[in-house]
Amino acid sequence: MVLYEPGAVLVTGGKSVTGHDAIRDAYNAFLSGGALLKLDTRAIVESGEGLAVLHGRWSLGPPSSSEGLSTEVVRRQPDGSWKFVIDNPNTPL
Repeated sequence: MVLYEPGAVLVTGGKSVTGHDAIRDAYNAFLSGGALLKLDTRAIVESGEGLAVLHGRWSLGPPSSSEGLSTEVVRRQPDGSWKFVIDNPNTPL
């Protein structure tokens, strides 16, 4: 959860969930079988206001496998790190 701001939004199962507890529950639901989530960030567009949009390709597996495109909005933190504000792993193709 260290990658997410406390009020971050994750789009999952066609719905948005907000906050660390809800995001943790969503990840537990699809990673509980031991699957590995990999993300390959393909593009970063940064504003001068401490925000950036990321686009990437992700894959999940095994035991079953799936893949898709993601769009995330991140914000620069006071310590210089970046955290997710919005995470949508279901960007239309």
